[in-house]
Amino acid sequence: MNKSIFNTAVAVAVAAVFCVGCGGGGGSKPASLKGQWVDVNPKPEDSEEFELLSDGTAMFKNGDLNVSGTWNVVDKRLIVTVNMGGTNMSEAYNYKLSGYELTLVNDKGDTSTCVKKEKLGDFKEKQAAEKAKRIAATKRDVEKTPTFTDSRDGKIYKRAAIGEQVWMSENLNYAEEGSTCYEDSDDNCAKYGRMYDWSTAKKACPAGWHLPSDAEWKTLVDYAGGDSMAGKKLKSASGWNENGNGTNDYGFSALPSGFRNEDGNFNNLGVDAGWWSAAEDNTGWFAWRCAMSPDDEKVDMSKRTKVRFYSLRCVQD
Repeated sequence: MNKSIFNTAVAVAVAAVFCVGCGGGGGSKPASLKGQWVDVNPKPEDSEEFELLSDGTAMFKNGDLNVSGTWNVVDKRLIVTVNMGGTNMSEAYNYKLSGYELTLVNDKGDTSTCVKKEKLGDFKEKQAAEKAKRIAATKRDVEKTPTFTDSRDGKIYKRAAIGEQVWMSENLNYAEEGSTCYEDSDDNCAKYGRMYDWSTAKKACPAGWHLPSDAEWKTLVDYAGGDSMAGKKLKSASGWNENGNGTNDYGFSALPSGFRNEDGNFNNLGVDAGWWSAAEDNTGWFAWRCAMSPDDEKVDMSKRTKVRFYSLRCVQD
């Protein structure tokens, strides 16, 4: 666990117990209490438990690792100090208490939610109910307005409500400068949409839509059953070679649009599909793309050179 993540986790843990005991921003110090984070960004790798002592000492437990820290409140901000490798590191948080939940925000805008351990069941039940309401509202909105028009060229696209997200139900077919059709065929563009290199894909989505982040692709794939089976549920029910059709459970309607290689050659129409993500690697040469093929039900998230051409699906802002 790196220092930043570890320090954030400790701060979150300490703050949760302190504020739940005190009501936030002052008051007498509570007796020793235990709690657990439930939603942290950045999120530690393992489940964490914590204990706050009334003398101001924080005990942080991560598996077999126990680390001590201290807490204090200065100008209504929670200050946490943790010793890592002989060096004291401090971080300040704004915080808000609502019942048994605590929200922390650091200076980078990272938000953390903490809950008293004995209230985790109540919190998860409330989370599930709120999520179900959001999903239902998203579905109603798309049912009411199942299409949208790209104001740039007047093309009409279908929308699909998938969990809390709204995705285009077909590949983008906007003639952004630098885009192409498979084998330069207008018929292929009409059926499969256009193809874009990564730099072009970043600016091609219409207003109100955007190139999906890696996290947004992961949200879609997780909702559709995870990497090992989401491909089957997201593929169209026809159009795939090698008996690779899917069930199209959510209206995503993935078609095997192929790609254009680095050498300019077109490959794999009818065989596989790939869509760019907004995420790039730290070398600057590669970006992540989501891909499906006919021979299994999987979804593959892997890096490809930015000069390849893939299809583009936009997700609603």
